[in-house]
This record gives sequence, C-alpha cells and structure tokens, in this order.
Amino acid sequence: MKTKQTKPKPAALLALLLVFTGGVRAEVRYAGGIDAAGIERIKQSLALIEKKLPDNPLARWSRSVSDARYQGDIWIRAEELDDSTLGQWDGACIIVNAERLAEESLQELALIIYHEAIHADHHYRDTEAFLLNEYAVFFSPRQLLLFEMINEGLAVYAECALRYSFGANVQADHKYRNKPALERYNEDFYAYYKDLRRWMKGNAAYSKLEGSRFEEALFREYLAGFLYDPWYLDYYMPYQVQYYGILRGKDFALSPFFCDPAYAELVKQENIYRVLDRYIEKNSPAGFCFSTGAKELEDRFITILDRFESGNRNSKKDRSGEGVFGSGPAEAKKLRNLEYLEQSQRNYESLAARYREIPEGLEIRYKDGRSEKLAESLRLLLISLEVRAP
Repeated sequence: MKTKQTKPKPAALLALLLVFTGGVRAEVRYAGGIDAAGIERIKQSLALIEKKLPDNPLARWSRSVSDARYQGDIWIRAEELDDSTLGQWDGACIIVNAERLAEESLQELALIIYHEAIHADHHYRDTEAFLLNEYAVFFSPRQLLLFEMINEGLAVYAECALRYSFGANVQADHKYRNKPALERYNEDFYAYYKDLRRWMKGNAAYSKLEGSRFEEALFREYLAGFLYDPWYLDYYMPYQVQYYGILRGKDFALSPFFCDPAYAELVKQENIYRVLDRYIEKNSPAGFCFSTGAKELEDRFITILDRFESGNRNSKKDRSGEGVFGSGPAEAKKLRNLEYLEQSQRNYESLAARYREIPEGLEIRYKDGRSEKLAESLRLLLISLEVRAP
C-alpha cells in the first residue's frame, strides 16, 4: 500500500492535546468532514481489525478515560488526497483519503487505517515514543533516512501480516528459487511479502522453523528487504541540499543548534545508535527481535545506497543482483534525490571541523534552538536506556 507519512506537526499536536484536556470522553474521535455513513464504515473496519488483533492501537485508544485500561485518544478524519495516497499520519491525526472512505471495501479500509495507526503508535504511544521521535533532530541526513525507512517498513510489514491473516489472496503469483527482490515489485509490498514467505518455506535455513520462530525470521527478512525500496527511499530523502551553514558576522557567528556544547552528549553517535536500537525494539511486533544493531544497520544501509549509486552512474560496475541482504534486481532503479542526500551528508559531516574554525572569543549564537526542557527530557531518556542495557 502506498501511504505517505507527513512529518509530525507540533502545533497540530498541541491543539489536539488542548482538546484532550477539555474533559470530553476519551475514544476514537471523528473530525469534521466525516458524515454518519463514513463513521459507520470506519467502525465496521475497526471491528475487522479487532477481530484479528484485539490489542491493536485503535482498540487501546477507544477506551474511555474512566477505564483502567485507558491508554490515550486518537482522531480520524477524511481529506481529499492525491490518488496515490491512501492515508496519512500527520503527527496528530489519522487521515483517510475521502474517496477511499466512500468507495473502498471494508477490508481495504481497515488495512489503510491500521497502517496509519501503526505510525501513530510509533509516535504517540507514550512519552518514550514521543521522545524517541524528537531525538531525530540530532540525526545526520543518512540516519534520518534510515529512521524513516525503519518507521515505514514496520508499518508496511504490520499491514501485510494483517492482510495475510484476512486470507487475502495468499497464493503467491511468483515462484522464486532465489530470494525475491523488493525492487521488482513496483511498490506491491504484499506480493513481496507472500513471495518472501514462499521462498523462506523452501529455504534450508528457514524451512524447519515453526510458528512464531518462522514469523520472526520473516519479519527480519522483510524489514531488511524493505530498506531497498526505491519509492520510499526517494520520498524520505531531502528534496534539496541541506547546507548546515555557519554564518559569520563582524562580531558573532550563527551556528546550527546541535553544535552547541550543551548538546554534545545528545549528538554522540553511540547515543544516537542507542536511541535507534530502542526505537526498533519498541516498535517491533511483540516478542520479535530484529537482531541487527543500529550501527551495523547503518553500515549496511550505506552499502544499499552505494549500490543504487553504482547502478545509476556506472554501467560497468557489478549488477549481478546480489545486494547486502542477498536481494536486488539486475539493475537498480534511479533515485532522483540521491545526490541531494549525499551532498547533505557531506555537509553534515564537515560541520564539526567548520565549527572548530570559528575564531576564539567570537560570540556564537545558535539557530533553530530547542528548549532546555526538551533537551533535559532527552538526557533522561538516555539514562533510562542505559539502565535497560544488559
């Protein structure tokens, strides 16, 4: 399912929180623009989800504030979206394409809403989830892209697993002797899910696994393979070069906020990897472990991006199709925004040296600053993660 996720909007989230404090009964809420028929279709779709997954995020958010199991509220609204966008999580609300709400089957509508609910869960489940997302302001462009791909891959996997449990066309269209490559599927993530499952059933490394052990292995392979998806890679890459400029005035310098020595601990790579590791752990299916640490995952991600680069720019380089995870087409598809990402990453990596070149004694001011309250919350997050570490 091609579902675009917009970046969280703090103002919208604040407005929503203000509504929540008004004493209204907590439940799944329907914003203006959805008529009674639309609300009824959504409720019927949510019932389909709950039948398969009683503890899905929307079920947890539908309880009243007086219920001992209450875990928060959620909004759903409908908007006119472009044809390629089935739904969105905007950081405060699940948005359903209004046309899809009126015309889609209940099962397909359930899958759209469930996909966006997974995004909401990643961001809105609790204070820790919120802070893990906020920490992304300290990521490099490449780490931010990896973070977004993991976020999307987790949601797409969850959607595919639910679709499979519905018994939706479980017969795979292809029979691969080799591991299937997501790039071949033209954004048909469910067909890839079925074929990957089929390949694993016939592969000696996985064929003897049963039950949850097989499903966990499938999750690992699927999420790893998703990192190759060219559509989402391009969607989450910068659309223009990010310069991270340090501006010099006569008696001052203006620097990006994360150069501030007060944030030195938060920018340390080991702490960024710790946050990414916890993000993956927290948002993986219950009982499942991805097993690849964030540092190793970024190293592999660099190789994935380099593979797209070689496929686009050098026809003489190896195009055998064997990627980092054993997956890849004969020829990589073009990534329109790859050069923007590469230049942005180089600019980010040169920032520390440029910061050190500021003359001693020159006043340094910081742009796009974050509040000290948030910074302290992120420091406390790191402490909690350190306590959790084995």
